[in-house]
Amino acid sequence: MHYFLSIGSNLNPEKNLVQIITHLLNKTPQILISRVISTSAIGFVSKHDFLNACLYIETDLKPAVLKAYFNHLECELGRDRNDPNRAKKDHPADIDIIWSLEILKDFPTLPPEPYIQPLLLELLAFLGYPIEVPLLITGVSLTVNQQKFGFKPTWIAKELL
Repeated sequence: MHYFLSIGSNLNPEKNLVQIITHLLNKTPQILISRVISTSAIGFVSKHDFLNACLYIETDLKPAVLKAYFNHLECELGRDRNDPNRAKKDHPADIDIIWSLEILKDFPTLPPEPYIQPLLLELLAFLGYPIEVPLLITGVSLTVNQQKFGFKPTWIAKELL
């Protein structure tokens, strides 16, 4: 299946985004990642800014299995999914399925978060879909084992790690 994901972190985000990508490469041989952008933590207890990105992956995993893996990974990176106030607290890791080409009927519109929409459109355009991409802010450059990403759509391959 072909999935589009959103990832984010506002606690040690440079380290945690790299760890998320490294872990996801255990489930897929390559990842297409959008630019990485900094966004404000609106509605959160703290004011640590987020780093956010969209990813495109291909995997045989079904959505429920993939989401369970994401929840496990979020907890492994320090997120307390049992805290009743977790939605308003800092997120060391936040990973969500936002779109899938195979189950488009379940995801009929763009995700509601305005900061994710242009990143998703950027990936779709990079993959060859005839989509107009809005002007995007400059991305934040990060590195996974000497593979730079974050400033434009970039493929990261497991074999290069």
